[in-house]
Amino acid sequence: MAMHAELSPCCQNISGKFQRRIVVWFYALIAFMALSITGCLSPQQQKAIKERDAARQARANRPVYCDGQEDCEVKWGRALKWVKDHSEYKFDQVTENLISTKGPLPHSVYPAYMITKVPQGAGRFSFDFNGGCDNWIYGCSPPLMDSKASFIDFVMGPTEALAAPPSAKAQETKPNLAAPTKTKRREATGSGFFIDAGHVITNEHVVHGMDKCAVYQEGERYIASIIQADEENDIAVLELDQKPTRKMGMVLEGPQSISGLRIGNVGGVKQGDHVWTLGFPLSAILGEQAVLTEGTISSLTGVNGDQRFFTISAPIQPGNSGSPLLNDHGEVIGIAVSSLDVIRIFELTGTMPQNINFAIKISYAEPYLSKLSIGALFKANSSPSQQPITLSSLVEGVKSQVVLIKALQTKPTDGDQQRGTAPQTK
Repeated sequence: MAMHAELSPCCQNISGKFQRRIVVWFYALIAFMALSITGCLSPQQQKAIKERDAARQARANRPVYCDGQEDCEVKWGRALKWVKDHSEYKFDQVTENLISTKGPLPHSVYPAYMITKVPQGAGRFSFDFNGGCDNWIYGCSPPLMDSKASFIDFVMGPTEALAAPPSAKAQETKPNLAAPTKTKRREATGSGFFIDAGHVITNEHVVHGMDKCAVYQEGERYIASIIQADEENDIAVLELDQKPTRKMGMVLEGPQSISGLRIGNVGGVKQGDHVWTLGFPLSAILGEQAVLTEGTISSLTGVNGDQRFFTISAPIQPGNSGSPLLNDHGEVIGIAVSSLDVIRIFELTGTMPQNINFAIKISYAEPYLSKLSIGALFKANSSPSQQPITLSSLVEGVKSQVVLIKALQTKPTDGDQQRGTAPQTK
């Protein structure tokens, strides 16, 4: 009876003899499983497993490095291609020193990857491989040790196949290397800027498929409708449901105004001119504060000599789309659109392009704004520019007129499109 008094309520009706049998069978099962894993293997089999694991470990621990600019371009391009071919996730960042993917998803066996290029001095760099998944029961598939070994084999292999010139067919078709991507996943955030107190300009691909969107101006949230959309030139005009209650900074000296950013003279832009952008790149990581980037006008045309675009060296990241491209007078001369598709270029040429980004010329927005009363801005704001003032003063005047745009409601479409990022072609 004393024994029954110590049992939990659910076991009070089970006899002590039956309980002992359960315990015996439980430990027998544990012993059987242990023997199945190790005890049933012959010494030769256990030795072969240890040797195999040691060989896998040795393959995964080999150094990955590059020497000199040419060697580093080729091997970094290989690293990019390996991640693209082996990851189940989209790219998160691709820079000169970092390749990372999104993910991992909760409970998924598929690993996310991050490759960093670390300077070692004298033109030599090492590549650090990191990966991980979120499934503690089954682990990663494939195992990270095997993935790392495969990565090292690919990066440190011969260059001839990857450095081959593009095929004649690829050259003939002239792919659009800066066109918006159409994918199943949607990340609808971007940037825009006021052209008057009630209207915002952005890229069409930022708001594509939306009925409405949320516009954030210095912490204030407004609802906006898309009233003009031009997919070909990637320009959209939004109308706010109410005008901002606070005054917006003025670009040029003088009293504060809510007249929006001044429009510059596109015809006066020259190759080599200094330009800058203010937008909200990677807002989920960097926060909802405007970020400044600088560069120059690299070319007065875009891909394949497209006259609609400027080629610029100012960096553009996901979320920068729709940012104003400004000159040294704080005047808008373009709208940041996209970056060159580094993966596609590498596949075609075997080299990694750097600092090649695009902005649609602001003059291509005039036909759409001329249908509205705000079209007069192109004449009213095209007066001769004042003398350049400091960049910090320009930023203070502009940042209150640059807005963050987020999806609010989407239209039913044939397929979701990834919007609001620096677009890239598959």
